Amino acid sequence: MKSLLLLLLVVAIIPLISSTESDIPSVESVETATKISSSEELNDAENPTEEIKLVEDSKNETDKGLRTSPKKLTCLPLKGLNITSEDENRVEVLNGTALISVLNEQSNSNVTNRTTPAICSLVLFYAPWCPFSARAAPHYNALARLYPDLVLMAVDANRHHAFTTQFGVLALPTILLFHNAKTFIKFNQTDFELDNFTTFLITFTGIEPISGDLIIMESDMEGPMSSKFVPETDIYLHMSWAFVIICALGYFGKSSFFQNIIETMRNNWREAEIQHEHND
Repeated sequence: MKSLLLLLLVVAIIPLISSTESDIPSVESVETATKISSSEELNDAENPTEEIKLVEDSKNETDKGLRTSPKKLTCLPLKGLNITSEDENRVEVLNGTALISVLNEQSNSNVTNRTTPAICSLVLFYAPWCPFSARAAPHYNALARLYPDLVLMAVDANRHHAFTTQFGVLALPTILLFHNAKTFIKFNQTDFELDNFTTFLITFTGIEPISGDLIIMESDMEGPMSSKFVPETDIYLHMSWAFVIICALGYFGKSSFFQNIIETMRNNWREAEIQHEHND
């Protein structure tokens, strides 16, 4: 009877032992898995070029998105004229009314975007009393000779304030580039020189100067824009200063400091009169 119980006990324990052994991973399988993971890490460490390449590609794509090239205009050749003129292109010095008239003539309702060919114009707003305008004049005169496809105009902003505010001109000199009689961009360089003008036009129109020699000739010094500085008396500036001085004196007369000065002067005058009477 005891032997039978012992046999039954052994038969019941054997399946439990086998199931426990199957749940525990073998040493060989553990070693194999360790070798596989270490080999993958080694390959990643030995071949970092793919990851670096992906990072560089994403960086290049970001840089391309940030460094967008400026949009260029499409200008009609020879100022939109069908005939070729043997005369050199020259700057047209206009008043405000003539400028608006020229821009209205250049406007074409069929032109809907910047890439559609249209007449391109460059307008310089200046003042005779402005030394910077006088310094920029010969460079602007020379620019017309190098760009026969563009219409170059100059407007005396000192005498036509309404037109300067219409185009957003806040300082002198100011150069605006027009396409189809619409303002496209403003020249933002501080040096109003010929090489900067040509760089500006190449960037936004793609038009190269007809000559590579960026030289200021003697004729450019003479006109059409005058390069002479003409000092003028600005009556509005004098009126502004007079208004400021009068207001300052009015506020100063109402101050306690001024009242104390007046009172001190009165007291000194009275003492002087009393002393004079006493001496008599």
